[in-house]
Order: sequence, then C-alpha cells, then structure tokens
Amino acid sequence: MRKLQYQISTGMWVDCDEKTTEQYLTLCERATGKSRQEILTALEAGKRVRYDPEDWYSYCRYKPLRKPVEVEMVKCDYCGRLVPRISAINASLGTSCPDCYVD
Repeated sequence: MRKLQYQISTGMWVDCDEKTTEQYLTLCERATGKSRQEILTALEAGKRVRYDPEDWYSYCRYKPLRKPVEVEMVKCDYCGRLVPRISAINASLGTSCPDCYVD
C-alpha cells in the first residue's frame, strides 16, 4: 500500500505511520462527509483530500512515486563502449570513456 502524507502549516508534507494514517483518514471522512472508500478512491486517483475545512494547508495525499531517471549514454570514439554522458570526456580527438582517455 502507498504511504499517506499530510500537509502541515509550513506547506511541507509529512509521512504517516500506521496510527496517523488511520487518524487522518478519519479526519478526511469528517471534513468531507465522504465514505472511507470514496476518500481512498480519490487518493488513488492522485487527488488531495482535505482533512480540516478551516485551514488552507490541511490536505492528505498519497506519497508521489519516484520516476526513474534516464541516463543519457554516448559512444566512446576509441573502444566503442557506451558510457554515461557524465562520464564521457570530450577531447580534441573526440569523445572518450575514462578507460581510454590518455593525458
């Protein structure tokens, strides 16, 4: 199950543990008048759900999933290996991997 988060007055998001997850879901039910299932469905859809109608910062959400970072690869002009662009060394004779680069 994805981790629930709640927003604090500074605007930051805080992860819930088992006890606080139940507490904040109950607060969401009271604040919105919706059932637990409707709240969970809204959270699964990526929506924020208010847990206190009086404050601007009082929302719950599921913690966003981290997107994998794609690493751009380039070909070494000497050995032909693919190396991450950050590791490649650009020289006057072309692109070199760290193993092939000679001072």
